[in-house]
Amino acid sequence: MVTEAAETACAVVRAALDGSGVAVGLGASASSARLLLATKNPHAGSGECLASILARCIAFGIEVHRIRRLSTGEADNIAKILYSTAWLNFERGPVSEASWEQIDARFDRPEFEAIFGKSFDRGLVLSASRVLEQSDHLTATELESIWNEGRAPISADEFSRRYGDRAAQLVSDGRRDIDWFHSSFPLGIQQISSGLVAFAMRHPKIFGGNPCVVINGHCLALAARFHSDSGIGSYLVELGLQADGPTVRTVREWIIGADNRPEKCLPGTVRGDAASGQFPTAASDIPVSAWANLVHCSDGYLAGLLETMLVLGGTLRGRLPQELQEFGYSRGEVTEILFRDPVVTVRGAERRLTEITCGQSIDECIESIRRFCPPAFGPLNGFGGGLSAQKFMDCAAVLYSLHGDVSEFSRSTEKIFPVTEDLDYPEIGSEDESLGLDAIAGGSLGVLLPAAGTGGRFGGYHLAESDVRRHKSLAKVFEVNGRSMSGLDIRIANSRYWIERTGGDIPIVVAASHNTRPGIDEWVSTVRAAEISVLDLPAIPRFRADIFRGGEHSIASQDFLLRNSDGTPNGKSAGPLGLIMQFAINGLLSEWVSRGVEFVAVCNSDDVGFRIDPALVGLLKRNSDIDAILSVVPVGFTGSVSRNGRETLIRGDMSGWCVDSEGHDVSGDMLVLSETSTEKGGYLGRVLRNCVTRTIVVEHAVVSDRIGEFRYLNTNQFYFRTRSLVQALGGAERVDQPESLSTVRESFPIYAERKSVAIGGDSVDAVQLYQPIGEILRALTNVLPIVTSRAPRPSALSGYMPLKSVNDVAFAQNYLNIAAAIGDELIC
Repeated sequence: MVTEAAETACAVVRAALDGSGVAVGLGASASSARLLLATKNPHAGSGECLASILARCIAFGIEVHRIRRLSTGEADNIAKILYSTAWLNFERGPVSEASWEQIDARFDRPEFEAIFGKSFDRGLVLSASRVLEQSDHLTATELESIWNEGRAPISADEFSRRYGDRAAQLVSDGRRDIDWFHSSFPLGIQQISSGLVAFAMRHPKIFGGNPCVVINGHCLALAARFHSDSGIGSYLVELGLQADGPTVRTVREWIIGADNRPEKCLPGTVRGDAASGQFPTAASDIPVSAWANLVHCSDGYLAGLLETMLVLGGTLRGRLPQELQEFGYSRGEVTEILFRDPVVTVRGAERRLTEITCGQSIDECIESIRRFCPPAFGPLNGFGGGLSAQKFMDCAAVLYSLHGDVSEFSRSTEKIFPVTEDLDYPEIGSEDESLGLDAIAGGSLGVLLPAAGTGGRFGGYHLAESDVRRHKSLAKVFEVNGRSMSGLDIRIANSRYWIERTGGDIPIVVAASHNTRPGIDEWVSTVRAAEISVLDLPAIPRFRADIFRGGEHSIASQDFLLRNSDGTPNGKSAGPLGLIMQFAINGLLSEWVSRGVEFVAVCNSDDVGFRIDPALVGLLKRNSDIDAILSVVPVGFTGSVSRNGRETLIRGDMSGWCVDSEGHDVSGDMLVLSETSTEKGGYLGRVLRNCVTRTIVVEHAVVSDRIGEFRYLNTNQFYFRTRSLVQALGGAERVDQPESLSTVRESFPIYAERKSVAIGGDSVDAVQLYQPIGEILRALTNVLPIVTSRAPRPSALSGYMPLKSVNDVAFAQNYLNIAAAIGDELIC
């Protein structure tokens, strides 16, 4: 077997040297896990050495898939890929607060001032790359030589010349030579963490001998290991591990050598035998050592996948990506997120995902990936509601470049025009009412209710989002006909009224998040005589607000995701626009169309004012050119007034409507408000899109400095023509295709906002992405805006009365009382 392996290895190497490359060695399988070998100069640059390495691999049943020889110019890039953390620190220095704290712990000690004559501060710390930039006469070769000096003892005399006699006496303890490599003093070369090494020094060639702490100067030697002075580059080899063959740990421990120090590796390994002279290496003045240890070998299954793909390219293949796909990861998540080797926080410490998965079995590796970077944009999470992994990462990068300025991120360059003309309820005749009733009777209307949100203003941001006290749509805070009811109860009671009146069916979809789903399921089990489906909205990860500090760092250098106490990402549901997208992705939109549902009514599940209006359904039925109807109200305000020594809450809007929390009409009173605020949300506007003027909902974040120009507020009450939705989302053949829907969704603006999130008993600042449901109007040609009221009227019971905070309960109850007095359309 050994002879066969050696002959095969020689044939493989000859093919590579001939330039013909290698596709398959012994029994190469498309489903094997991948590892990367990279030979290092000066010892392993020969074909003979490579053949000897591969012979051992083949003898253990390891597959050889590809071999390529590097050109000298590729060495730096290979070093950046294989030692990404170290190289990032070499270029930028410490890139996370956790790294800085580790450096502080090592050097911010009284002994530092005793040795260097000044106390430690972070301004003394510079990356090796920055040292080269700021030093006019220092070359990379000289800095590498200075770094290598730090690995060997320094004479007490030389130390005294650089640091002074008192410092020499402190650290020498009377010895002629001072071993300052990994010293117990805050001095010399110190291993801070994986990929982070610091050299605290004085040297006449660096800043005139002033104290400094240089980061990762050893990376200059890393790049040199992948080429020789004669221009010969290293070999890159893609290996394959079959499921029943050697594991990564086996390869590292028994074939290559698990320790970077060859003398510490087991006899019989490549590195161990090279250190003892039992392995064929090229002649060199440089000894086999930790800095010249013959060969790089991937130390984990994730590292193997990333290294082979980033270094050798080609299509995504092998056992790990296949299994990740089975666990619901999209290709984009693998290439856009996992290929970045993200930094994740584990028990307060930041580590790269490849560090966490180092040495793990493939099952353990997948479990770690699923814990810290679960699939958010693949099939098991509803394809992110139409948001792709690439767009998510692009948004993170933009936020980082803007130092987390969510206002600037959300700002639009579009020319937006406020709608200022008078709007009113449209002229509706008895024909429309009759057409609408017939449509409902024929099953042509469906209702879509978002109930995925967790009301921080209602229940309190100090509560976890899974706490039912924050789920305002389920809160039974209203009394109707002697019964305690929630916003969702009222929504169903209104649908039931029209079902019983017309004899038709109204399919209802309630959208839930992972936080609200348990409560929604319990609620559904108590609802009678209604066809209700629950639609799960995917959770999109939130960002940590504290990492958007800007500077030279990037999302590649820190854990940018907000995490729960167990390390899993903290997510927000993909709604409100995600509600429409998920409705399409799950096939429900197509299903409704096929069963004859022509129109879909959408309103917030906590809006107790909305009532199904058959006349509006009939208006759509009669006017086939109208794609959607949007209800708006005049922009409102909230405030309080002092009466009889106590504060009374007031609600009003630009129409002149104004009531207090007890239901009294105070529109004619002379009020002096002690506190007031203008209503925020989306406003009715127009924009030029694809050379066509479109009616849209303009987010507050876009026009925060122009609120006074806008007259109407969006209520999130819509009637859509299902055929128009299908067309807007790509047409009948593509309406349930995630990639097509991503293209549509990502053509609309994406906004960012800051939120306070309760995690582990603490309130944590977060940044989250969102898109209002009104953005879908941009894809519709003819949208009819109508004005509704904040108070029920005999001619129009439907109005707008949402539940945003606990202060709204009294106003909403007053609305229900008035509606009941004039004949509300509810069957409880």
